[in-house]
Amino acid sequence: MLRKLIKHEFRATARIMLPLIMLALVTAVGGNISVKYLLETESSALNIIGIILLTAFVVAMAAVCIMAVVVMVQRFYKNLLQDEGYITLTLPVSVHQHIWSKLVVSFVWFTITFIVVVLAVFILVYDMGMMHKFLAGFEGLGGELSKLAQSKDFVHVILIAIELLIMIVSGAVFSCMQFYASLALGHSFAKSKMLFSVLLFFGINFIMQLINGSVAAVAGNTGLSDRLFDRFFNLQGMAGVHPVLIAFILYNALFGTVLYFASAHCLKNRLNLE
Repeated sequence: MLRKLIKHEFRATARIMLPLIMLALVTAVGGNISVKYLLETESSALNIIGIILLTAFVVAMAAVCIMAVVVMVQRFYKNLLQDEGYITLTLPVSVHQHIWSKLVVSFVWFTITFIVVVLAVFILVYDMGMMHKFLAGFEGLGGELSKLAQSKDFVHVILIAIELLIMIVSGAVFSCMQFYASLALGHSFAKSKMLFSVLLFFGINFIMQLINGSVAAVAGNTGLSDRLFDRFFNLQGMAGVHPVLIAFILYNALFGTVLYFASAHCLKNRLNLE
């Protein structure tokens, strides 16, 4: 059933995201033409067209990034917290499946958005000279990776890559859950639901910052931070990177889990759709 929910979410969100992605890539081509030809001419009319094309590229980049977040929030709000929620929450599907379907789809769109932005920037600055440098850089990187594969640090590189991936995924889930928890908690009230949701969003972030500051202050006053620094950051080479990445992963997992179960509890027991 989760697969069907994810499929439905992709259909609903693709109507917005795919046109924006295509627009971003098209404006990147226009921006490339502008940089290479239009802005280099002495014609003021062509210069103006070039500036317009570059402006369109910047606007399209901003739009696709912003809409990835807006769509993530909008789908949760519209599908579960508005009138559509009367139907959605009566389906033979658990609240957890509803949340995970939206988390999975949101993360996929975040990933696609990142790839599109990188590709669009590459298209914007593309020329044959740059391509040769880019390919030459890859050849050099391949040689370095070949040397690294034969060194004792290769295992650390693989582990760091895995930890980075886990940190990115957990960070994206944690970010989504801040919005979801705020909306779910806010809509447990009878009136002024969106107002409470906005206040709760800032309240949740304030509480997390307060906890972070308190933990840092306690660790500093007790000398714990110095002992941890001496123990972990004196590790040789790449081994010292692991504790930092693992700390971020645990941070995202801890707060993300709390927000997840708060959201699930509100959707299941306290949601007020009236």
